[in-house]
Amino acid sequence: MINQAQRLIITATTGAAAVKINGSTLHSAVGIPVESGDREQQIKVARVTDKQLLKWKELDYIIVDEVSMMDAKVMMQLNKTLNLLRGSHKEHEAKPFGGVNVLFFGDFFQLPSVSKLDLWRGKLGRWHQGHDLWRSLNAIGTLTQQMRQAEDPKFTEAMVRIRIHEPTDEDIAMLNTRIGAPIPDSPAAPIIVRRHYVRHAINLQKLQETALAHGMPIVHCKAEVVASHGLSLHQLYSIIQGPKKATGDGVLSLIPGAPLMITKNLNHLPVPLVNGAIVEFYGFSDSTNQYQTSAIIDLPHYMLVRLLSRTDDQSIHLSGLPANVVPIWPESFKYNAGHGRWARLRQFPVTLAYAITDFKSQSQTYEWLRVDIKRPHTGAASVMSPYVQLSRGQSLQRLSILRPFDSNDLRAPISEELKAELKWEKEMSELTASIYQLVSLIKPMCR
Repeated sequence: MINQAQRLIITATTGAAAVKINGSTLHSAVGIPVESGDREQQIKVARVTDKQLLKWKELDYIIVDEVSMMDAKVMMQLNKTLNLLRGSHKEHEAKPFGGVNVLFFGDFFQLPSVSKLDLWRGKLGRWHQGHDLWRSLNAIGTLTQQMRQAEDPKFTEAMVRIRIHEPTDEDIAMLNTRIGAPIPDSPAAPIIVRRHYVRHAINLQKLQETALAHGMPIVHCKAEVVASHGLSLHQLYSIIQGPKKATGDGVLSLIPGAPLMITKNLNHLPVPLVNGAIVEFYGFSDSTNQYQTSAIIDLPHYMLVRLLSRTDDQSIHLSGLPANVVPIWPESFKYNAGHGRWARLRQFPVTLAYAITDFKSQSQTYEWLRVDIKRPHTGAASVMSPYVQLSRGQSLQRLSILRPFDSNDLRAPISEELKAELKWEKEMSELTASIYQLVSLIKPMCR
């Protein structure tokens, strides 16, 4: 498709995945409200503007990557929003997705939706239409070749078995050789964990180690408390990004060069940044840049971050700043602690990224990698996490496993509903292949 870019929009269900494909998040691209909770009785859609209607007149294709993280409710929101954008206001006139061709990419052996309203589940109550829309797909293609680990055939073969939860004893023994294996210690070798509190603790430890090694003071930036009810200052400053939809930390601890993850879409910046993008801390605004002598500071007017992995022709140059250094402003977010306790804070929408969660790692590829595949002792934990973490690496020799794990976690059975989904996908894939094979035979006969 030459000169047809205006007909296609590329999206992903997470910001981290969107960065990798030079796309945008599905929510921001289509205008799906992010704050719609699972208890909502109706599907909510954002207000459609004339500008959006004009844009979507030209769009015929939308790509949605990482579909395993998409839930039935978002599928219904996508369908309803696309019908509005394409002018199908009446239900009886509506076509699936407003007649837009939707191309989904993903793997249900990877991490599921946070809401548990997975598209492959058949019993979803009021969200059942999301499952029906998924099953309305008329073509499926299955990719079978592992490309990320192509340089390490033995590791590739093991990952094929680990993906379907059928590792051999030899596969487990091979992984055990990588427990505590030494690899280079750098921000380019992230640590993947399964809990936000573990991520936060490791990030602070790595920050302290790096600061000590380079003789740099750590600055602790306090969030501004706009309003609160039932929470002490200690509790407010103990808030960490992630749990209960907090997009910032109560106290953001930093040193120059520290890796940071953007925690919400920032479309108003000179260069839009999506939730999940990685940047480096550069400094604070000059008027409040006092952290050389003061370890604890109030919220500055803005902070400066350096954009990573930009080629010369992509470089950003703002007056008075080094190349690829851009400002970020504080954002307001609400934290709901439950039982009537809540707070509204202002803080920079970033968090330390020496360590990241498994959900943020999906879709990523790392040259060097540390993982924590041990199942947490408490709380829900996806059985898909070990495969997702391990498969981010390219080679067994550049992988380190933080601590011993239970091999039974890698052999956890998958649900009967998911087995039924995989059977349907296989049948659809075979049908699609036979149809296109028939078309390829018929075409020469029609010339």
